[in-house]
Amino acid sequence: MPSDKLTSRSRYSGTHGFTLVELLVVIAIIGVLVGLLLPAVQAAREAARRMSCTNNLKQIGLALHNYHDTFQTLPPGLIDDSSSQSSAVAGWGWCVFILPGIEQSALFDSMQVNQKTLNEHRGSTSETVTTVETTTPIAVFECPSDPGPSINVKRGGHAKSNYVGVFGSGFSTSSAGGGYHDSNAKSSQFNGMFAGNSRVRFRDIRDGLSNTFAVGEVQSDDKNAGVWVGNFGANRWGGVYFDARIGSLINATSGTNPSWASTANFSSFHPSGSQFVKADGSVGFVSENIDGRTYENLANRKDGNVIGEY
Repeated sequence: MPSDKLTSRSRYSGTHGFTLVELLVVIAIIGVLVGLLLPAVQAAREAARRMSCTNNLKQIGLALHNYHDTFQTLPPGLIDDSSSQSSAVAGWGWCVFILPGIEQSALFDSMQVNQKTLNEHRGSTSETVTTVETTTPIAVFECPSDPGPSINVKRGGHAKSNYVGVFGSGFSTSSAGGGYHDSNAKSSQFNGMFAGNSRVRFRDIRDGLSNTFAVGEVQSDDKNAGVWVGNFGANRWGGVYFDARIGSLINATSGTNPSWASTANFSSFHPSGSQFVKADGSVGFVSENIDGRTYENLANRKDGNVIGEY
């Protein structure tokens, strides 16, 4: 009997539970650790997405150089068969012409770009008519930081592109939409890299390839977010090219958003700015706080102005 009591007593002598205070302390510590960890994880993920976006732009820059090496000119911003600036038709965009340079030769061949217009390919003049090709998502044209779907429902249901060409720096902000280009290469305001029927050569970039924007980002929920196949109608809903006007670089995460530029210009889901590929193929991040004059100078290939720090 004494041994049984001793055994029973020793069995329970070391047992105890958490007090309420101890439990609350543990929960508080876990909460603090989670609060510290989540921003770090999100920052790491964004850094990886931004690096992937950089690689996309590098591939685009390389494809543009390969196109120039072959044809001695950059691709047109779009093929515009209209006779005036106000009555443009749908046209293949510059993204289509570099498809072979981003390992999409089969897609390029299936579209018969050199034999058919965009409307002929789709069999319709309606913006909302799509084909298998025009709804094919292409990873190189999509920024991983952009949460929007691969199909741009705002632009007729065609596959989106987060990367649009730079028209220049001189377009009037008083036009419809506030700042997007609504005319073709006949416009005297064209001083950038891409426009309707444009044929810019590297020797035409008098400010230097490393001092001139070629392509920049546009977020998918922007009114004029791009589609890679081209543009539709006089309003250029494809978003193939944009101006770089003073104060017009906007950012979805910080809320920086000039009143007229909210529907019309370069933007991204990267914190505090957007990425651009220059004519020399280099890619850089441009802060939303960039000096407006410097921003315009970078968009103009031939103004002769000295580029400031940015």
